[in-house]
Amino acid sequence: MVAVPEPPEPEDPSVVPTWLGDLSVSGDIKPSIASAIYVDCDNGDDNAAGSATAPWRTLPRIGSQSPGTDVVIDGFCEGQQLHVTWSGTAADPVVVTGADAGSRPVLKASADQVGEALVLIEGSNVQLWDVILDGEPSGDPVACPQEFGANVGYLVGVDVRGDDNTVARVDASGFYAGVFVFDRTERNRVVHSALHGNDIMTINDGENDDAGAIGVLVRGEDTEIAWNYFANNRGCSPDYWQDGASIEVFNGFGTYAHDNYAWNEHHFAELGEGNYADRTSGVAEDNRFERNYHFSDFDAVSYRNKDSHDAFLVTRWGGEFGYIDRTVVRNNHIRVMGHLGAGVVCVDCVPEALSMGGNTIETQWHTRAIIDDGGGYTQVGSLPGGVGPGSGG
Repeated sequence: MVAVPEPPEPEDPSVVPTWLGDLSVSGDIKPSIASAIYVDCDNGDDNAAGSATAPWRTLPRIGSQSPGTDVVIDGFCEGQQLHVTWSGTAADPVVVTGADAGSRPVLKASADQVGEALVLIEGSNVQLWDVILDGEPSGDPVACPQEFGANVGYLVGVDVRGDDNTVARVDASGFYAGVFVFDRTERNRVVHSALHGNDIMTINDGENDDAGAIGVLVRGEDTEIAWNYFANNRGCSPDYWQDGASIEVFNGFGTYAHDNYAWNEHHFAELGEGNYADRTSGVAEDNRFERNYHFSDFDAVSYRNKDSHDAFLVTRWGGEFGYIDRTVVRNNHIRVMGHLGAGVVCVDCVPEALSMGGNTIETQWHTRAIIDDGGGYTQVGSLPGGVGPGSGG
């Protein structure tokens, strides 16, 4: 792979940088279409042949296909799930794609799809390209708690439940998670995609159990997340006031997130795990975050004596959400300028929890990198990488 050349800081960080869509930086090549079925949600006919000249009209008409069958989609597909149950091979992956990368088809959620995924991939060696996934976005974040009742539920853009799959050049907004890499799946990739305005929250009755507003949720192994654009993945939460992240890794390990661009995110990455009393299950470890760009000037506010801190990364060694081993944060460009902004938060931190180096971290309120020692925020001075005020972190 070729690393993304370091671009100048954009004049308007809300605009997707053009270099993020350049496949040449990653070496990704969209596979050619071989044996395919065709769906046109505007002009097709489910009684037709499903060919390029006589496409079907609905996504459920696809059903289950033989291994290696590609799918080409066109038009506006509302209230329909795309369910890929069959697989390809490493040499000949299944390609599910929009008919025209310049005018991508739209898969739009309907009210009766709450609790589902617009795209469910249960096969392996499947590549999803060039589609727009539209949940129910409510627009830019607004002051909480006025919107605690808005966009509550569960709806996923792409639910990846097989191995060795790729999500590429997909635009997903208005979901609980734009992409969900399911438990213990292996070697999946999310690349060259835009994950923005995902603001659906699951509001639960207990404390510290709200969740949602995530670009990519990772519960699998060895997931690569690269060359993506993240923006405004935030939701209102009674527990946290605001919550959300570009990337949340929960019980996932081996994640490699690099060369992504994030704007006005609550967190770029948050890591946690369940079942941490039993270290044989639910362990999150060896996750790396390198060469990412994170810019935020969003002003968070306090709620119930809890500070809703915007931060590049939150990890932990202890507490309710587990012991996260060997998180690596290197060569990232971080600017968090809200008055409660922070660089890196490590709860009850110990040296084996976090390794940092080569980062550029600018914050307005906190020191350049911080930990929560259980009694408040304190400066990190002992972690690798020279973290502290005035350092590159």
